[in-house]
Amino acid sequence: MAEFYRFGEEDKLESFEPSGFGLGDENLEERLEEWVEKNPHILMNGEKALVVGRQVPTDLGYSVDLLAVDRGGQAVIIELKKTKTPRQVIAQALEYAAYVANLDYGGLNSIALRYSGDRDMSWQSLEETHRETFPESYGEGANPIAWNNDQVIIIAGREVGRDIAAVIRYLRRHNIDVRALQIRPLKSGAERLLVVETVVGQEPMPSRITSPPLEPPAVEERIGESFPEATWPLLEQLREAFKGRLGLRERALAQPGLAYDAVDATGRWRGTFCQVFAFGPSVRRRYGKDLGEGLTVSFYSGGVQAAGGASPTLMEALRQRGFVTDIDKATGNLRLPISQAQEVDEALSVIETSLNKRTES
Repeated sequence: MAEFYRFGEEDKLESFEPSGFGLGDENLEERLEEWVEKNPHILMNGEKALVVGRQVPTDLGYSVDLLAVDRGGQAVIIELKKTKTPRQVIAQALEYAAYVANLDYGGLNSIALRYSGDRDMSWQSLEETHRETFPESYGEGANPIAWNNDQVIIIAGREVGRDIAAVIRYLRRHNIDVRALQIRPLKSGAERLLVVETVVGQEPMPSRITSPPLEPPAVEERIGESFPEATWPLLEQLREAFKGRLGLRERALAQPGLAYDAVDATGRWRGTFCQVFAFGPSVRRRYGKDLGEGLTVSFYSGGVQAAGGASPTLMEALRQRGFVTDIDKATGNLRLPISQAQEVDEALSVIETSLNKRTES
């Protein structure tokens, strides 16, 4: 095991001793979570990561210590142990990965918005926060973000046993990206040091045949795949207004739906104004009546502000006109059943007026 010394007076070497930073063992695991939550790069070979959840509950009755995404949109599952990693940590981490692997963008986005709301960070969406964290991943020529198309598992503890390391090497040879790190707090007098050592994970993964990230589908393809035919006339009215009268930029989402972005005069992205989805049975039941088929228009505060308005004001104006609306975290939702297709122009008029962008049609 490596030993660490600091240079004292007259070049006297003073040892850094293992320490709980003045905390009992019952507190150390929680402190480790806090340190890694604020500095996830220490477990990622210096690469940035965006933490989107802490103590994330799974459908197995357990919780993921930390959940993050990397620059490419891969999920990163982090399991921390205050002492030597026990043998069962491998099964535990793989169970978490099995749960996370089933999350689509919508599932990750829900976890991220809940995490943000609990910390008063007011994220508008996972995609927008990811864009702000990794602007280089959205530049010209960058590959499309392939949300959660693969997972990275990181296990970190004060000591990683040989048995754990052997199992992780076996998993890596079979193309499961598991990494093991030792993370130890040390002290020398009043000084504190955190030592992070990668035990398994710096060696390259075996080569494998992979498919390139899927290009986002064309808008027309997305409409055909994601929106019931009965909603197409209503959707076309929204598309014409958002693109034409409001001058928003249209794009297909990786998940089912369309997005409309606020852009400046040079075409630079300013924020996601709204996203449009077909709503399902859960939305129909929420209001105590069957809304039938229809569309949800989700307005994001940052994008609405960039376009010249305020999301709460917009939601209230629509509600006063009799439209079904609700607020979910930082998102304001307008529910438009196809039975209201004849009233969609009124809704669009409210939207334009709220943005101070009303134009003569």
